Amino acid sequence: MRIHADTALSEGVTGIVARATSRRPEELTPETRLVDHLGADAHTYAQIARLVADRYGLPVDGTHLCDDAATIGDLVTVVADRAARQAITESV
Repeated sequence: MRIHADTALSEGVTGIVARATSRRPEELTPETRLVDHLGADAHTYAQIARLVADRYGLPVDGTHLCDDAATIGDLVTVVADRAARQAITESV
């Protein structure tokens, strides 16, 4: 079940990045660099953060994403970590 959840999260985040950068999801890989390969800027990071918040219900700040996520794989990890933290917080 964990593998399916990880795959669904990876596909979801990749779709968000594709939407924010006007790319097709199949063009993107976990190693795709947000700035170097896709030309992401502060506006793009803010858009990605908004889309992540809308889709996953997570408070994500676009300015922190710039520091924490250089690649799509990094972004998936950030989203997974924040989802896990939120789940722990909500269960307490």
